[in-house]
Amino acid sequence: MRAREVAAHVARYGAAMSKSFDEHTLFVALHTCAYRAMRKPRTTRVTRTERMTWLRLREAVRAHLVQRNLGLVYHALRHFRINPADRDDLASEGMLALVRSVDRFDPFRGVRFSTYAYNAITRAIARGRRRSDQQRRFYGMPFEAETEQPEREDTGKALFVDRLRVVLDRNLGELTEREVDILRRRFPGYDQRRLTLEEIGADCGLSKERVRQIQNRALRKLRDVLEVDPMLQ
Repeated sequence: MRAREVAAHVARYGAAMSKSFDEHTLFVALHTCAYRAMRKPRTTRVTRTERMTWLRLREAVRAHLVQRNLGLVYHALRHFRINPADRDDLASEGMLALVRSVDRFDPFRGVRFSTYAYNAITRAIARGRRRSDQQRRFYGMPFEAETEQPEREDTGKALFVDRLRVVLDRNLGELTEREVDILRRRFPGYDQRRLTLEEIGADCGLSKERVRQIQNRALRKLRDVLEVDPMLQ
């Protein structure tokens, strides 16, 4: 069965009807969908609709692989002595490590995904546990829910920034060079000054309103991609 047919089957029927696919087949489908979504052919132009179709197929396979391997996280948690107050946070660390393992796994190296992911999950949980123990020793008392809440919010913000960076690095939103340039000027790094719409327009020979339109169009493209990212659901 071709990679697109595998991905389409997973997207249509979900985990219940997709258990017959072996690990290698699913990861090949995942890589194929990613390649087709990001490729830049020299002849015929790939439309944004086609790219979004491939991207949605990829996310369906990706979500299926994550769901299929959730047991690795709970299996890893059982091998640690964990304070009950930390269990949810450490489980989240393990889940994030699992998702990242799905993204980074190379099925052509002859290594089983369960081995690769379990090692990454174990390391993530161990780091999270050490961090919690250090914080508890520093403060000399268990954290209250109010104290923990900002940390969870920071984790969610960090995840969003990480996924946005992936979208930008791979140009999954199909931004034009001008859209990229305007976003970089409007949302620069920490050590750079943010330019106004007027300043960008004067430099590019565009009106303030035209710069705003280009900026908003670029942001909509990014939002469309992030809305189908299962890590942010």
